[in-house]
Amino acid sequence: MALVLEALGVAAIAAPIIYILVRVWRRRARWHTYYRSTDASTVQVGLERAGSQSVDIVDLDPHAQDFSQQLAAARADAAEKAAALNAAQRK
Repeated sequence: MALVLEALGVAAIAAPIIYILVRVWRRRARWHTYYRSTDASTVQVGLERAGSQSVDIVDLDPHAQDFSQQLAAARADAAEKAAALNAAQRK
């Protein structure tokens, strides 16, 4: 009986710790899944403004000093495509 009570005590202490660790691990995995595109050499630039589900794949060099400029240019290009698509849909 004492062994069962001791096991329940250990489980009562370990359960919240395990729960917190699992939540932290899942949040970390979700964060890395969301932000991984900016770390990779391929950046996905979507056309959200056009209401389209399509995504352009843009190859960038993450080690270049002008990486942010490349990304800004790719996003500007996607915005132009979205504007053109919106104009075409309105006609």
